[in-house]
Parts: sequence; C-alpha cells; structure tokens
Amino acid sequence: MDKVTEERIKILHPRIIQGVTEAIITIEKRGVGVRLTQTLRTIMEQNNLFAQGRTQEQLNKLGLTNVIAKPSMPKVTNARGGLSWHNFGLGADFILMHKDKTISYNMKEDLDKDGVPDWMECVEEFTKRGFDWGGNWTSFPDYPHIQKTFGLTIQRALEMFNAKKVDSRGYIQIPF
Repeated sequence: MDKVTEERIKILHPRIIQGVTEAIITIEKRGVGVRLTQTLRTIMEQNNLFAQGRTQEQLNKLGLTNVIAKPSMPKVTNARGGLSWHNFGLGADFILMHKDKTISYNMKEDLDKDGVPDWMECVEEFTKRGFDWGGNWTSFPDYPHIQKTFGLTIQRALEMFNAKKVDSRGYIQIPF
C-alpha cells in the first residue's frame, strides 16, 4: 500500500478503517494497484467542491453566501457540506494506480490480465465488506466512491455531528 493511501486511511472513521485496509490489501495481492484519493473532508471543503459548476446566485439561495462559486468548472457533487459521507469519515474515493505510480480512472483496464476489469475487482472487494458503491447510484453515479453508513441517513449523521455525539477524535458515534 502506498504512503498516500496509508495516510488517508488513518483519517477515516475508526469503524471503517479495518474494512478499507483489508479490501486494499486483498486488491493489491491480486496484482491491482489502488490509491485512495479522498477520505475525510471538512464541511468547508465539501462546500467548495459543491461550488463547482454553480453560480453565486445558486449558492446564495442555499445559504452558502460565504462560498465562492466556480461556474466554469464541472459539477463533481450534488452534496453540500454536511450532506456527504466524506464529512463523517465514512466515505472514500479510489483510483487505480499503476506500478510506475501513474493513476487511472479507466474502468475497463485489466492490467492483471485475469479477465475482470481491475476497477470492478476493487468494487467487489469493498462491497464484500459491506460498502456501498457510488457506481450503483442512478441519479448521479460516482464511480470512484464507496461508503459505509451503518444504516444511518445522512440527515441523522449530521444531527449527531451537530449535537456533538462524537468520540474523542470528533467522529460520530455509530450506535451499533
């Protein structure tokens, strides 16, 4: 596992660190390189991503007057700050990584030559461990995204966060 991914795993919610780690180790044993590109994201970072592809007027209508619009950039998320599983350390994004450390979003690539696209091998290992894959979403598929919500809604997670129902590191306390 590369150092970047190791560091990003450390800031995930403690309840998903083991599953993510096991999935990546298994994937890499198959000969497929993988890197986590995003894990825990602050609410402000999420709002800045949300600003991509939106006008200031659109942001202002949503009460995001302190966020600068980036209308010339492509939309990358429909989730405002507090409405993404990344904000609670329960979501992560991944990419394929070649031996020479170049990265790939090619979902059809089969570098390990086993007849299964490497991307789908990653998805398989994460979903085996109870993660949901953003590629299954119908309204806004997010192919690099995985998340584990423990049956919570995003609204409930935000309520818990706002009510300070968090552990000593600031992660929401999963009730089960």
